[in-house]
Amino acid sequence: MDALQYYSYKEEKKHTREGFPYNVYPCTIPLDFPDVPLHWHDELEIIAVKKGSGQVSVDLLTRPVQAGDIVLILPGRLHAITCEGSGAAGPEGMHFMEYENIIFKRHLLVNADTPEEISQALSSFLFPDEAAAGRRIPAFVTGDLPVREKLFSLVEETDAVCDRRPAGWQLMVQANLLRFFYLLLQDLPEVPQTALAEGSLLRLRKVTEYAGSHLTSKITIAQMAQLTGFSESYFIRFFRKCTGLHFTEWLNRYRLSIAARLLLMSDAPVTEVAAETGFGNLSYFNRTFRARYGMTPREYRRRNA
Repeated sequence: MDALQYYSYKEEKKHTREGFPYNVYPCTIPLDFPDVPLHWHDELEIIAVKKGSGQVSVDLLTRPVQAGDIVLILPGRLHAITCEGSGAAGPEGMHFMEYENIIFKRHLLVNADTPEEISQALSSFLFPDEAAAGRRIPAFVTGDLPVREKLFSLVEETDAVCDRRPAGWQLMVQANLLRFFYLLLQDLPEVPQTALAEGSLLRLRKVTEYAGSHLTSKITIAQMAQLTGFSESYFIRFFRKCTGLHFTEWLNRYRLSIAARLLLMSDAPVTEVAAETGFGNLSYFNRTFRARYGMTPREYRRRNA
């Protein structure tokens, strides 16, 4: 089981059927899980903030978000989600962010049967890396952008259709996704530059992908240096510059965040959770978990049950 499978445990509002890859997950940080660590995937993702506030990072650019804001994650973009107080189980009334996580595959928008002109129009905006003259679509739809309210209303309209599931509801979902991007493209806000050059982002994506697909394996600095084509000392400096953390510290936080979610979303014994997330030594897992979350794994599970 890899990291992406762990993040699919909470599916109370899963809007999908075989052959229709459109999924909606209601989430609250830190009540459901403490944070979403830096990662990437090939699906498109829409984050619609319902209540509270937090921070979302896209290609290492971090922006504050609040209720009514939308964040669009295109395929291959590194992203993470946090909020004030995430990483610690605090008393009632602590800072939180409730949001809707919408994940869908690109072939709902464009596939081999899509007319060429439509395919080119969509690809030039949604997948600019595949189109030389494409404009980058914005990741953050926040503040007083005129289109913000329209897009949020469209998300809510789509949710209502998915809840009722009338005849042909899949057609409405696909139509609303196309309408979503049509509305967004009418008034493209300025898109900020990424925090890193594309080559550095690609290296960082390799590292996070490797970590996500090798949860139970020992991962060393030497392996990551070889993966990125750097010396070990340069990789350490590179990774700290990108994330503000030593690689080992980031890897522990990444694995602990998955362990924390697994504790809440499954009944697996703590020993099994530790082993499945790369902590072969239970005492070390308990000690590291307590240092991160202020309580033992068992206490964390009981407190958040």
